[in-house]
Amino acid sequence: MGERIIACFVVMLALVGTSFGDVFWNDSAGDGDFCNAANWSESPPSGQECYIDAGGLTHASCSITIDKFKGPSYDNANISAELSSGTVTVTNYCRIAYYSPGGHLIISGGTLNAQCDDGDGPGFTVGLDHPGTLTVTGGLVRTKTFNVGTPKPEHTYNGGTSTVNLQGGVIEADGLASSSGQASFIISGDGVLVLAGNQSLANLPGWVAFEGGEGQAEYDTAEHPGRTKFSVGGAPADSDGDGVPDTQDNCPYIENADQADDDGDGVGNACDRCPDDPDKTDPGFCDCGAADTDSDGDGTQDCIDPCPDDPADECSEECVCKGDMNDDGQIDLEDLQAIAAILLNEGSPFIAPCSMPMELVLIAGGTFQMGNSLDEGWPGYPDERPAHTVTVDSFYIGKYEVTNQQYCGYLNSAYQQGLITVGGDGMVYQADSGTSYPYCDTSSSHPYSQIVYTSGVFSVRIKVGRDMSDDPAMVGWWHGAAAYCNWRSRQEGRELCYDLSTWVCDFSKKGYRLATEAEWEYAARGGLSGKRFPWGDTISHSQANYESSSIYSFDVSPTRGWHPTWNDGTVPYTSPVGSFPANGYGLCDTVGNAWEWCNDWYSYTYYSSSPSNNPTGPTSGTYHTIRGGRWCTFARNSRTVYRRGGDSTDWIRYYGIRVVLDL
Repeated sequence: MGERIIACFVVMLALVGTSFGDVFWNDSAGDGDFCNAANWSESPPSGQECYIDAGGLTHASCSITIDKFKGPSYDNANISAELSSGTVTVTNYCRIAYYSPGGHLIISGGTLNAQCDDGDGPGFTVGLDHPGTLTVTGGLVRTKTFNVGTPKPEHTYNGGTSTVNLQGGVIEADGLASSSGQASFIISGDGVLVLAGNQSLANLPGWVAFEGGEGQAEYDTAEHPGRTKFSVGGAPADSDGDGVPDTQDNCPYIENADQADDDGDGVGNACDRCPDDPDKTDPGFCDCGAADTDSDGDGTQDCIDPCPDDPADECSEECVCKGDMNDDGQIDLEDLQAIAAILLNEGSPFIAPCSMPMELVLIAGGTFQMGNSLDEGWPGYPDERPAHTVTVDSFYIGKYEVTNQQYCGYLNSAYQQGLITVGGDGMVYQADSGTSYPYCDTSSSHPYSQIVYTSGVFSVRIKVGRDMSDDPAMVGWWHGAAAYCNWRSRQEGRELCYDLSTWVCDFSKKGYRLATEAEWEYAARGGLSGKRFPWGDTISHSQANYESSSIYSFDVSPTRGWHPTWNDGTVPYTSPVGSFPANGYGLCDTVGNAWEWCNDWYSYTYYSSSPSNNPTGPTSGTYHTIRGGRWCTFARNSRTVYRRGGDSTDWIRYYGIRVVLDL
């Protein structure tokens, strides 16, 4: 879960009379399992120190006892780890954010039994020398003194607030403490804090707060004998703090919004992007007033599907061949003139069954400063510099990221044509390539994938009662993104940009492809220059689906952690595309939700030698570039200039697609 994966996570089993060296976590098996010996530098996992300094950890499949627990974020900043099952017992010391800031431990299930005492004070410390975060959404954390923002006696706390988000599950401790005073303990949802003794709300430190209602204290003589349970009760949730409970607020995330609701759909005009359409609150793919129906289930909405009743999109008397714009049975100069008229937004002289898909946005070419031009060091990275002048030609780009439903349409079509296969691991591969070219996961190969494969058919999952069709597709491999672009070009009678044997993009072809890194940043900025985000220099949950933290001064969200609207307790916490306001060019979700593949190979030093006119990236590399951040990315790595290589071995390989079409 860390944004820069640096593998070094050391753990020690409590073995009496035995001493071992450091053991490093590397997630070699790619299963995120704490207990899998294959994920460690030694087998069985053993050592005197326990560092969580790399991403990938998601669960424990066993019950295990270790000696020392340092991290996440020992030497490396902004590392996240999760415990969703199993029991981990720690006997010596337990610390989050030791020498580096941004450590984030998530407990969503299982048990962390932190009965620690290392001579510096018993218990579990969140934010030892730097600010750290603990988020508990389920399971149990049991410890002695629960320290928040508490350095060792010989150390100094280095600014920022350490935060505990108790959103579900139970934290059981003898007491709470903070020596730095820079602490925040937020109890919300179904979270329960259990402390020793018969106490009242007045006994809690001032940095403990209740969110979404009034705090309540109950002396428990049954489940927790001799202890007091603190939880949220009383007043109903009021997310925007305007005094109107969410259950009665037509715009629960906009403070003091006008409650008028002209179309009677329960969503106020102020936050309804289709205020006159009772069936839609967002334009979607077919605009307000038109249903986003996909009658043939091929992933293309009827309003842009030349063959809305034919999933194979074959030419027939009822379905005009792609490119035959005037339905005369021929593709000739008149058809080209019609296509040109649509591209130039001049309209067509006749009804066009194969007209320009409505979800594309025309980006007029221009010159801009690419890279980090702000006069600041941190939070930038060296690969964002030097800022340099780049010119790009005009192009069309997807208003939205490709959705699960759209990608399912591609998979079903490609499977019927023998272009893809599904391996025994449940992963989708290019046909006749063995496992050389993986395209994407299904729910059988990765629990975060929202695409199900059963008996030759791909479909979209229902997650916690919500249809995930309109959420961005998890296309963990660049090849799967490029192949989708070719398929979409073929569906619309366009030229194919990619050679699927060499995976080289021919930029002279007029078909769908992935954006170059320069095109992506130019479009994502939305016309702004010198700003961290498409709308300005600060970010909050009202603008994007990302992981908020008080570590960053420019993260001004009143809600912290994962987005409260989309955090339903079952990852991934993605949101339907278009759930947030568009940027200045009309593009949605260029920040957060899902990373987006670019066509370029990634190079750390490319900006020092990049061409100034339509750069297309290095000629080779190890990873292709991804941009934009995802639902579990902090504000620092959600900035418009942030860039990295898309490592498909990342456990949360939530990499999506936004298509580009040349004029």
